[in-house]
Amino acid sequence: MRPGSWAASPFGNFFRFYTGSDDDLLLNRSVHRSFADLAALNEIQDHYQTTGRLVSPLVTIHTTGDPIIPYWHEQIYALKTLLGGSFLKRHINIRINRYGHCNFKAPEVLAGFAIMLFMANRQSPLALETALTDAASRARFRSIVREYGALP
Repeated sequence: MRPGSWAASPFGNFFRFYTGSDDDLLLNRSVHRSFADLAALNEIQDHYQTTGRLVSPLVTIHTTGDPIIPYWHEQIYALKTLLGGSFLKRHINIRINRYGHCNFKAPEVLAGFAIMLFMANRQSPLALETALTDAASRARFRSIVREYGALP
């Protein structure tokens, strides 16, 4: 791509009507419009789509109130893993009922890692618990790993 030139984009806004401004009609008359580039769409379809067929354990953590990547993306991926034969065998999503993008706390992230290790080689998550310095964090950690089947 030459400096100053527009890159092919898989996103377009030609049919999009923007709302929420003080003057939505003026905004929509003024905004630059473009169509999604077909070659870019084909590139994504051919080389950047997930299959849901996992060969290794995958633990995802997602906040339900994520304003950037909505939680329903997680649900679509879970369906993809179900259709690909990996659901529950290799994919677990830890749902965090909280607002914010990646707004996780240390016990939640550590629990996700511990669950992944348990899925991969049945390693006990309790060895990782010692990294948490306070009783409330350790309790939250144990609650999550128990909820997702890594502790009896």
